[in-house]
Amino acid sequence: MSGQQAFERAVGLLHEAALDEAHWLEAARQINETARVAGNALCFGKGSTPDDAEVFFMRFCLRGERRDDLVQKYWRDYFIHDRYLPRLALLPEGEMMTCDDLFADRGKTSRVYNEALPAGEMQDGLFVRLQAREGSGIWCAMGDSLERDGWSSDQVETVRGLAPHLTQFVRVRQLLRQAGSLATSLAELLEYSRYGLIHLDRRGRILEANDRATSFLGRGAGVRDEGGFLRAPVLAQDAQLQALLARALPAFGTPAIGGAMRIANPSGGSPVVVHVNPVGDRHPHMRALQVAALVLIVDPASGLRIDLNLVAASLDLTPAESQVAVALAQGHSVSEIAARTGRSEGTIRWHVKRIFRKLGIRRQAELVRRVLSLHGLPEPPR
Repeated sequence: MSGQQAFERAVGLLHEAALDEAHWLEAARQINETARVAGNALCFGKGSTPDDAEVFFMRFCLRGERRDDLVQKYWRDYFIHDRYLPRLALLPEGEMMTCDDLFADRGKTSRVYNEALPAGEMQDGLFVRLQAREGSGIWCAMGDSLERDGWSSDQVETVRGLAPHLTQFVRVRQLLRQAGSLATSLAELLEYSRYGLIHLDRRGRILEANDRATSFLGRGAGVRDEGGFLRAPVLAQDAQLQALLARALPAFGTPAIGGAMRIANPSGGSPVVVHVNPVGDRHPHMRALQVAALVLIVDPASGLRIDLNLVAASLDLTPAESQVAVALAQGHSVSEIAARTGRSEGTIRWHVKRIFRKLGIRRQAELVRRVLSLHGLPEPPR
């Protein structure tokens, strides 16, 4: 397999994994082979110290194996000693930093450098900050180079070329996670109402759309349906949208590439973000008309509104507990809830523990599912 073929296969597998994480390990193995490295790690989170760090997504593949044990060991034994992660968090988007540069200024005497990195074969690694948005970021770490003379310029360019595809993979996974639809088929995705979801065929024609997407298209709020095809109302942005769709739905034999863009609302409302993700041929839940791309339409300003009285009445929570439960379901962290409500983080965590005891649950994900299940129900009598 040529270098270009290996790269295209890695990109294709990332598109598969964005919709079905069962393909993630295969994609990670292909990335290792393409970049000629011992392993790779991908992390999405926010914060940079033990007090404010939150990790929403982290995957590590070493020598072809998923190593959750090394991930857990890092957070348990080494993160509290890692004084060099803030330096990585401050990198400009797209910039790379070698392990030697990251751990300069006496960092090579740290436990992280001398114990954690060798265990993950990353002491000669390459770190990249892929994206930063609203206080969060995506980081990629490539393990030790398998080249005899260390990192080559060709390897660096390969990593640079993979960066936007890794970013798109994390974005789509996070959107589907927030929609509560990670384990669903493409057909079942249409039942979710938090985002607009559209199926496109290989010509770019709209096959199906959920109710929220239909509302977007009908209002012309950033995107519209014109003769069965997606269009943007502003000429320049429509050209950008058509180019985005063309990359995701290329001619036969050309690798598909996903991406995202922001589209203005001509009526003066908030812009929407459109994510286009190619769909591979291996998905088993296709009907006669082949789905070739999944489009997600997100209105960042819409938010998720759930009535506090409904949550309190349905889950038997106090007003303060309901406020915390809804804020968690809306995606806010404990520190953000504390800042918004004027309470301490300890108080918010105390409320969370009381909610867990009342509902007989142990995980925040279960609380979020219960709160989201109330979305759209009528308010109780006051």
